[in-house]
Amino acid sequence: MRYTPHPADPTKTLLKQEAVVTVKEVPLTNYMEDLITTKISNNVGKGRQAMEWVINKLNDKIKDLTRSTDEIFSPTKRSLDDIATSANKSMGNISQRRAWATCK
Repeated sequence: MRYTPHPADPTKTLLKQEAVVTVKEVPLTNYMEDLITTKISNNVGKGRQAMEWVINKLNDKIKDLTRSTDEIFSPTKRSLDDIATSANKSMGNISQRRAWATCK
């Protein structure tokens, strides 16, 4: 098996798989070679389906993890924003009191 980048589309990968079948000194040599190569071809399709299934499962898990992370961090970010807003208001109030005290 060999993986290479797709020459025209950087979002894709090419997979090349080769098999060499040689049957010698067996009656019906061509029949045996054809039978084996057909079996290999059928299994290649199954292998691709298995790889796609694994990739889809990984993508689903990543989406779930992203959702979970967003659920954790969104309230935390809101809380930090609230604290920052409150701190800014408090700093503004302190500045106003100083300015008022200085004017007296």
